[in-house]
Amino acid sequence: MELLNLYNRANLQKYLAPFWNTRTVYDESLMIVGDSGASQLIYKPKGPVTVRNNTLEITYKEGVDYRVSGRTIERIPGGSLPFFREDEYYMDDPGDSPVVLRCTSRPGKNLFFSEGGVITKRMIFVSYETEQAWEGFRPSSGKNVFTPLLERFRKDGKGSVLFYGDSLTCGCNSSSYVGLPPYVPSWPELITMGLEDYCGAGLTYVNEAVGGWASSHAVDNWDAKVKRHLPYTDLFVLAFGMNDGWIPAEEYRAKTELMINRYFEAKPDGYILLVAPMTPNRETDWVANQSVCEKVMLSLQTDRIAAVPVYSVFMNLVDTYGKLTGNWLANNINHVNDFGARVYAQAALTVLGAYD
Repeated sequence: MELLNLYNRANLQKYLAPFWNTRTVYDESLMIVGDSGASQLIYKPKGPVTVRNNTLEITYKEGVDYRVSGRTIERIPGGSLPFFREDEYYMDDPGDSPVVLRCTSRPGKNLFFSEGGVITKRMIFVSYETEQAWEGFRPSSGKNVFTPLLERFRKDGKGSVLFYGDSLTCGCNSSSYVGLPPYVPSWPELITMGLEDYCGAGLTYVNEAVGGWASSHAVDNWDAKVKRHLPYTDLFVLAFGMNDGWIPAEEYRAKTELMINRYFEAKPDGYILLVAPMTPNRETDWVANQSVCEKVMLSLQTDRIAAVPVYSVFMNLVDTYGKLTGNWLANNINHVNDFGARVYAQAALTVLGAYD
């Protein structure tokens, strides 16, 4: 199979091919804990696999650094495959970590935390072909909602997309964001570029996301952050929820509806894409009511609004395929790595109807 090295526009479609549709998987990320630890791929590979480091510059050797058994990649002790020691990943004492992640799967332990590229440097990225078909949940196309918008983009050759969300929407911690190869863009950028390619249009990309914000911050800062953009925004992508897991569903719904109404007051012929939060690390007490945010978003769909069930997509990787959430978390709490960013974009572009 052809390997991808550094991100470029020419291989955008390979990065954005939904993993539930394709039989070629590029750079699926795995985290290995333990000198002889193992981690599971989504599919059973057909033929050889290619295992590389986070920058895709180092290729590891099967039989020397790792072995493959079914869907499992197992580290060979003494090899070069990156890994976390058990006592390093599951810590008794978090030390001077700025964030303490209490581990719910191992009471009394704390999970390793870091930002930037520290955690992804300990990951491996696996490319392979498979004959297996996806058996889990998949998002539905929203062509019935967004066809007029996509036709407008195609006819005019231009348009505008505005993103408003939290740190995930900022792009933390995609490799382009932290300045490391292979420089894969954030999921909002991937969505915009995917729409540009599909529609043959040049789209204005605006991102007003702010790290740490919840829907309350979004409402309170509406005028300062997004009001001036709204009359010129054809597609408004609203993506709050990760930091809203601790408020009642009714409050989250009210704030989301308020933002929806404010947008349509300014842009009656616009469209909204609601992007649900994924699950935080399932081994931490950060897991709250993020799933409720997705349910609220799905209940708000109309002929001009559709929701991306990101939570369900990621949870099916967990529930159906036994994937640990740490496999795509770049800070071990709630920021995706490149693979996770691509999953966000794949799901969103499916809902937008950008796959025929």
